[in-house]
Amino acid sequence: MVPLKKLNESHKYVDIGTKTLRALGITRIDHVNLIPSGPHPGVSEPHYHIELVLVSVEQERKVLEGEPY
Repeated sequence: MVPLKKLNESHKYVDIGTKTLRALGITRIDHVNLIPSGPHPGVSEPHYHIELVLVSVEQERKVLEGEPY
């Protein structure tokens, strides 16, 4: 569970629990990103994008040359 307060305060990258995925035995997905997004064509309300990421946070930062979002 990710409290709405945490999501709404962050307005950037949120790692919702690499350790939790491992505890559940999920090894293919490294972590999950929840990314806030404002309205855009096709979506008229603010919303969150959900990414299932197959590489580590460190690898993701390296590829993106910094914080993901």
